[in-house]
Amino acid sequence: MDKMVEQVVKRKKGSKDFFKKVLTIVVILLLLLTCYVLGMLVNFYFLTIALFILIGSTYVVWYIFTSLNVEYEYSIVGGTINIAKIIAKRKRKRVLNFEASKIEDMKEYHGEDFDARIYGHVFDFRGADSTDAAYVATVSTDKYGRTAFIFNPSKDFLEAMKPHLQRQIVVNLFYKR
Repeated sequence: MDKMVEQVVKRKKGSKDFFKKVLTIVVILLLLLTCYVLGMLVNFYFLTIALFILIGSTYVVWYIFTSLNVEYEYSIVGGTINIAKIIAKRKRKRVLNFEASKIEDMKEYHGEDFDARIYGHVFDFRGADSTDAAYVATVSTDKYGRTAFIFNPSKDFLEAMKPHLQRQIVVNLFYKR
């Protein structure tokens, strides 16, 4: 029987998320102000358009603000690791799918030791307030080439990965401290 382990971590919000929120509000306010000024100067019907923009903009603000709530789901079943991105609990996108035995290297992540330039693509799947240590793993995929991904696996997830990893990786991760 294959062992299945799933883990969901919430993404940390950064300055890009704050910028998107501010930009959304500013654009909507400028659009409403423009319609109001045109309504006063040109034609009264622009005020009606401004009312419809106000009604539509509440939906736009809600949609954009909730779309910034992102979670990552790590799952392992029978040696196959799937990493999915869940956006606002309404949309799921599979980001990576590979065999755990294909992991070329895996070690604890320390930002100062990591050189992203040697990889074709680097994914950051770390959680916001995870108490688990961060790890970086290297795998070759058809879609991205040599890929590194940073993630926060739980102890259960690491134990489920252990039988499928290469022997040297297991020794370095679990027995050399």
